Amino acid sequence: MIGDPEKDADMLKAASPVERASEIKVPMLLAYGAEDSRVPVDHGDRIRAAMRASGNEPEYIVYAGEGHGWFKVENRIDFWTRVEKFLAKNLK
Repeated sequence: MIGDPEKDADMLKAASPVERASEIKVPMLLAYGAEDSRVPVDHGDRIRAAMRASGNEPEYIVYAGEGHGWFKVENRIDFWTRVEKFLAKNLK
């Protein structure tokens, strides 16, 4: 949605998290809604694969039936429980 895919290809590639995944050295928690039209789960699959390939396995969750945000109570509880554990583990 930003820039021209052809004219700005170099700039877009240089800013792409997937293209720069090998530079990510910190732990990451990736959470997606399976029905998200704003940030499709395919984007999560791609960054996860790129991070794995560079030896940095992210924590990863996809919530079925959710879009861009968690509306089901059980998913909100699960997500924030994961965030709490992730932060406790990775913030020292």
